[in-house]
Amino acid sequence: MTVPTLYTHVAENDQWIDGQHCRLGPPDGNLWVDPEEVNWWMQSQPTGAVRPTPRTLNTGLGGGRDATNGTRMTANRFGGLWTAEKLDVLRRYLAFYTQALKKQPFKLIYIDAFAGTGRCKIKLGDGHTTIDGSAKIALDCSPAFVRYHFVEKKKKHVAELEELIAAHPNGHRASIAPRAAGDILPFLLRGYDWKATRGVLFLDPYGLQCSWPQLEQIRRTEALDVFFLVSLSGLFRQAALDESRVDEGKAAKLTAFLGTDDWRRELYTREQGDMFDAPQITRDPGWKDILDFTTRRLRGLFPYVSDPRLLSAAGGAPKFALYFAVTNPDQKAVGLAARVSRDILNKLH
Repeated sequence: MTVPTLYTHVAENDQWIDGQHCRLGPPDGNLWVDPEEVNWWMQSQPTGAVRPTPRTLNTGLGGGRDATNGTRMTANRFGGLWTAEKLDVLRRYLAFYTQALKKQPFKLIYIDAFAGTGRCKIKLGDGHTTIDGSAKIALDCSPAFVRYHFVEKKKKHVAELEELIAAHPNGHRASIAPRAAGDILPFLLRGYDWKATRGVLFLDPYGLQCSWPQLEQIRRTEALDVFFLVSLSGLFRQAALDESRVDEGKAAKLTAFLGTDDWRRELYTREQGDMFDAPQITRDPGWKDILDFTTRRLRGLFPYVSDPRLLSAAGGAPKFALYFAVTNPDQKAVGLAARVSRDILNKLH
């Protein structure tokens, strides 16, 4: 079976691909395979900083393997218990969604903007386990969606998605777009008659890859229910405690993601020292102000946005906030989706 694709070429954009989503890691010179942890380090480095020379592929389980030996790894990323939580939310909501709308006259679609491979490794103590990823969960959903759109820019991940789809009973309903989500979503969203279509969008980026104009286009469909994973750690990194350390690049990322530069006024306060000291402009070191501002921004855009579900490593500060948003302004639709999603989110441990 041939898996349909929207594009046939992928630009790697100077990223390391070694059977896994890899980036240059911390100063030990390793390649790391935990995108969240590595992105934290990468984004904290000043522009033009010299990157270390890669020597090993660190799996996060101790030891390492030679990064040049071509060893193939099959799961698309490492996560933690928070990864299992967000996937459990998705599984439960999809089961409700297709069942609730099966007798409605709509074409039901599922869009996964950062699809991965269909399998996901998560850390459990000193070891790890492999669980179904979002693509596999969606394909397993019964009743099935009419169409599945998987967006994934990594060649190795695309190859494994193709294997998954070719072997799955619902594979004939699926297509893969091997490009970045920001390149594909605008075309994909313009390609549907949203008066006759309803769907679920799983927006699960590694960091701050989504922009406010993308969210505005999603909102205009008035037909999609959206799970949106916000990287709080990514926002923390860009919004330095001292505003003087928020350079143009960081400011641009915050404004693009939040759709406004009001974050300066909302997050930072000016403190005047004595008459000989220049005033200091700083933000609170905690995460609550950033979370609250992000929530207000999303609620100003979508007809309904859930309270965020905070996802974190054991005993640590929140790394992500999982939101559920409804684009349909119809109050009956909003009420049902809100009630079900709230029930699902509240049942998580």
